[in-house]
Amino acid sequence: MTNAAPPFVPSPPFGDMLEFKMPTDCDLVILCVDTNMGHEPVGVYLPHQIYRDMLQRLCLQHRTRKFTLIPVRTNEKIHFTLE
Repeated sequence: MTNAAPPFVPSPPFGDMLEFKMPTDCDLVILCVDTNMGHEPVGVYLPHQIYRDMLQRLCLQHRTRKFTLIPVRTNEKIHFTLE
């Protein structure tokens, strides 16, 4: 599904922050760059940590201008120990 980019809002002193609707029960997002191989995760962020300059750097680094945000509920985590 392709959508227009969400708007950016000023967030001094950090720069322009991406403004998007977050599901009420989610508290983190996985930021992915979209490549011909699919969604490539590049980080896990709080919703207010997605800034224009970071996205522009990722565009240059990954040679793409397409992104996907995947909302995450951290209250549904799985803990394990590798032996």
